[in-house]
Amino acid sequence: MSFLRIYEILATEDRRTQMRDTLADLADAVRAIDGCQSVEILEDSDLPDRYLFIERWADREAWSAGNPPKAVFQRLLAEAAGPPVMIVAFLSA
Repeated sequence: MSFLRIYEILATEDRRTQMRDTLADLADAVRAIDGCQSVEILEDSDLPDRYLFIERWADREAWSAGNPPKAVFQRLLAEAAGPPVMIVAFLSA
């Protein structure tokens, strides 16, 4: 059974390109954490400032034990229009 977390992240209009790069760096950092099964980044085709960051973990405990590097997360916060919003978390069979 996997644990999924989906976050909505809005980039500031002048930082779209940097946000894509930062999300890619964050995805690489998260993938390297024990228990992470996958990370996917989706860009909204109608709202180019909106991204979904989808993490799949072995279980809830693996997710709660893993921490991405603070420097990458701080870059994300600097480029975002606000803090990431978790829109869903669930276990999948």
